[in-house]
Amino acid sequence: MTALQNQRQLRKAFGCAIALLTLLLLSRTLAGGNTPAFTFHPLYQPNTLAPASAPSEVAPDPRATALAKRLSQHLASLQTAAPYTPSPPLTPEQSHALSALETRCPGEVSVVLRPLAGTPRQIKG
Repeated sequence: MTALQNQRQLRKAFGCAIALLTLLLLSRTLAGGNTPAFTFHPLYQPNTLAPASAPSEVAPDPRATALAKRLSQHLASLQTAAPYTPSPPLTPEQSHALSALETRCPGEVSVVLRPLAGTPRQIKG
């Protein structure tokens, strides 16, 4: 921001403050000085919140209980699953196709196979 823009913003803020102060003084004068005609209601008033009550016991939802049971069973099955098996070696047809692909594509070509099926999962190059 330039100095001129800062100066304009400062003048604008000062003008707004003067206008609010004038309204406040006028409201006190019109109300007889005892109570203001304008009242301010802040969003937060300290010490007005009621104390928290003791937590009440609520019966669990049967659907949530069933879901928790299914998830725990699934997690247990994942923990006892077979460990990762590396990709199987390329078959003669796959290695022939890979060499043909390497001759057509410049640079290095790599193939990652699916562990059980032996089909290509990812081809880079």
